[in-house]
Amino acid sequence: DVAYLNGKLYVDDEGNNRVQVLSASDGSVVTTWSYRFSSALGISAGYDSSGQSIILLSEDTANQLAVFDPNNGSTPRCTIPVPSVNGKAPRPRDATTTAATVFWKP
Repeated sequence: DVAYLNGKLYVDDEGNNRVQVLSASDGSVVTTWSYRFSSALGISAGYDSSGQSIILLSEDTANQLAVFDPNNGSTPRCTIPVPSVNGKAPRPRDATTTAATVFWKP
């Protein structure tokens, strides 16, 4: 999965459990985040309630969304647990934001 923000592509590198940041203009590697995830199926760019850019990573086996500052991929700013539905784990696949809320897709 890929997210675009401010001239950079944030690539959910599922095979290596990491996020790679590439230049959108030429595809060169800008950085590789040190944060490792067990299983991520979605990545998106958006804004938090104060208008700051964020990157959302959907961690399906952890049943959470990890929220990152785009310039710091070492530690999430926070994680958002995704509640179970009818007693079943939701395993989020993707997420998006508005200035007011975060939406996730099971």
